[in-house]
Amino acid sequence: MQVVLDVSAFQAVAQLDALLGGRADDEIVGVYIKATQGLGYSDALATAFAQCCIAHNTPFGYYDFLSNDQANAQAARFKDVVARLPRASLIPMVDCEGAYALWSAGVEHWQAAIGGSAITYAQLSNMPRYSDLPTPKWVAQYDAMSYYRPSNSEIALYAAEGYLLWQFTSNYCGQNQDASVLLGDFARLRQP
Repeated sequence: MQVVLDVSAFQAVAQLDALLGGRADDEIVGVYIKATQGLGYSDALATAFAQCCIAHNTPFGYYDFLSNDQANAQAARFKDVVARLPRASLIPMVDCEGAYALWSAGVEHWQAAIGGSAITYAQLSNMPRYSDLPTPKWVAQYDAMSYYRPSNSEIALYAAEGYLLWQFTSNYCGQNQDASVLLGDFARLRQP
């Protein structure tokens, strides 16, 4: 199974290093690194996570955890922060969890402001609110406490819905680590 991880200050660089160094249960094909959240937060570990990915020759991208602040201002801040980080090889991701209530209109404004496409991440219950977006979708549907191996039928179900990634756990390899199975063509995540 091919897996994409997403990391933030909730994880440790040493943990990512161990997973990329062969302690994972699967082939890790990419990593998404939290860069910003709203207008006031930048992840202090973003550079270290990126350098870890570079050391392991693992493609990576950055994400913005969206808030209900003005989408254009958030995108401008994200661009500014990411411009100072190691260059990503994957398109950005917009994380639409939490109290985010601007839905697809906010994501469209955010993408227009950064001048490119981004993968949209949202929990399964909210994914219909993003169905009109032509960008790749990353669906979150997992039990936060347990780690299990997804069945082929589960993987097929999410793939049939058209999702590119499915986050199946937040406790990958028994660690505090989000992991998602790649359901489609990884090339759709590559920077143009």
